[in-house]
Amino acid sequence: MTPSRRQAGTTHYRRINGSMFLGGFSAFSLLYMAQPLMPQFVLEYGITPAQASYGLSASTAGLALSLIPAALWADRVGRKVFMVLGLLLCTLISIACAFTQDFSQFVVLRFFFGCFLAAWPATALAYLAEEIDPADLGRAVGLYIAGNAMGGMSGRLLGLTLSQWVHWRWSFALLGTVCLILTLLFARTLPQSNHFKIHAQRGGWLKDLKSHMTDPGLLGLFMVAFLLSGSVVSVYNYISFRLGAAPYHLTAVMLCGIYSLYLLGMFGSSRFGSLADRKGRKNVLWWTPVLMLAGLVMTLSGALPFIIIGMGVLTFGFFSGHSVASGWVGARAAGAKALASSLYLTMYYLGASVVGSVAGWAWSGWAWTGVASLTGTALLLCLLVALKLRDLPSARQHLPI
Repeated sequence: MTPSRRQAGTTHYRRINGSMFLGGFSAFSLLYMAQPLMPQFVLEYGITPAQASYGLSASTAGLALSLIPAALWADRVGRKVFMVLGLLLCTLISIACAFTQDFSQFVVLRFFFGCFLAAWPATALAYLAEEIDPADLGRAVGLYIAGNAMGGMSGRLLGLTLSQWVHWRWSFALLGTVCLILTLLFARTLPQSNHFKIHAQRGGWLKDLKSHMTDPGLLGLFMVAFLLSGSVVSVYNYISFRLGAAPYHLTAVMLCGIYSLYLLGMFGSSRFGSLADRKGRKNVLWWTPVLMLAGLVMTLSGALPFIIIGMGVLTFGFFSGHSVASGWVGARAAGAKALASSLYLTMYYLGASVVGSVAGWAWSGWAWTGVASLTGTALLLCLLVALKLRDLPSARQHLPI
């Protein structure tokens, strides 16, 4: 007899959430630690800010290209083993980044890092959707996103702080070693899947792909992922260039305070996940691009306190929106949930790569005004899509809204 899905308050529910927090922390600390190091790449290699962004964009591009193949494998070999293998390879590649001789080698390794990292996000949301009771899924996804947020913040803070004491390459080796230990702990504590079913029919994934891509609700959520991710990555990619220059001249230690705003993302993802469970995802998703737009407008001020508050509001809005939208995808997909989550995340990381790199050109041409204009346009489009989703009737009666 198959065990029932885990409900809030049970030991296995807490164990799943704790383990997924560890995995998300490891994955995203290693992914985003390159972001605050972009000014150091510019100085060391004599490259432009847009080129320096490849240290992050190469990883997100590798993620975007590998997510669908990873989802297909995850639907065949199982959830836990695939997540563990992907995280182990990522920690080893991060350690190897300490031994690169030039920036091109570093970018290549970061690309392959992204390819292997695809095993984590392609599988994690599907694992939660299968193992957690639907009534408690929003909160569980919120906690999962909170782990990702903590990892993203910690990777940025540790990468920047360690680079003040040792060369930035060795910060990759040190953090990679820490995450290797956390990955082994994750492998030991995460419960095995009880509700996973192998999808091994030949050509069946094409049918699943067609089903997902013809669902207007899922298509809208995929677009939300592209626009939300592209917006927040653009802002965080170039805020260090802005605040490190005149008239602010913030030091690396001071810039760490900016990245600590990710703590607000942890609160927002958990809070909005629970709110979506109560009020319905379609009724709260559209609030999040509005929050991000409000924060973005505040960053246009020349006053540092307003810039910091604006970054906090934008960060809160982003993680809230990502929590709601990603949980909605896992709940809405009638089958092949890993594939549906991977399509969402493919668009998510394509947004980070494409919009994040284009924002580098905007920065070179029009400084922060250019970055804010590009990001604001993306957020307005995101708001329109979210409002459209709010008015869209469910395509199938059993699909949640």
